[in-house]
Amino acid sequence: GSGKGVTVELDAVYEIGMITLAQPMDVGEFAYANIQYQDENGKMLTAKDVTISQRRSGDRKYYLIKVKEPIRTSRLQIGIGHRYGYYKVAISEIRLHEYDSLEKDILALYADDLYITLKDGVNEAAIRELQTRLDTPDPVSGEYHPELDALQKELDAAKALLATEGLGKVIQV
Repeated sequence: GSGKGVTVELDAVYEIGMITLAQPMDVGEFAYANIQYQDENGKMLTAKDVTISQRRSGDRKYYLIKVKEPIRTSRLQIGIGHRYGYYKVAISEIRLHEYDSLEKDILALYADDLYITLKDGVNEAAIRELQTRLDTPDPVSGEYHPELDALQKELDAAKALLATEGLGKVIQV
C-alpha cells in the first residue's frame, strides 16, 4: 500500500520497465508487488498491471517485477509481500532495468493472441534484427534481457512459422 516498501532515489529520470530483486535468504515466497513512483511533475502515481514472478539463477531464487507500461521517474517505491504474511520482508539486492521494447516488438510479430499466426509483412530480415537485439547484452550491465529464454522461444516459433508459410493458412475450427 501507500507509504510502504523500499524507496529508491535515482540520479536522473529513467524509463523503468522491469525490476529484479532478491532476498538475503530464500525464506518464503514473494507474491505481491506494488510500485509507486513520482512522475516528472512530482505527483505520486501507482503503476498499473504489475506482475511478480519467481526465477532461479543457480541455487538462488530471485524475483522479476514487470510493469505493463514503462514508468518515467527518478524516485520510486517498491512494496512487496509474502502470500500469507508469515515472514518479514527483507531485500538484499534490487536491480532496475531500463525499458526496452524488445519483448513487445517480438510479440508484435504475431497476428493472434495464441501466437500461431504471423502478421502479414513479417519477413526473415525483421526476425533477424530482433534476434540480433536479443543476442546483444546491455551495454551498461553486460547482462542479457531478463526474459531471454522466453523471448528466444517466441523468436524460434516465429522462425518456424515463417519457414512453413507456404503450407496454407490457419483454419478456424
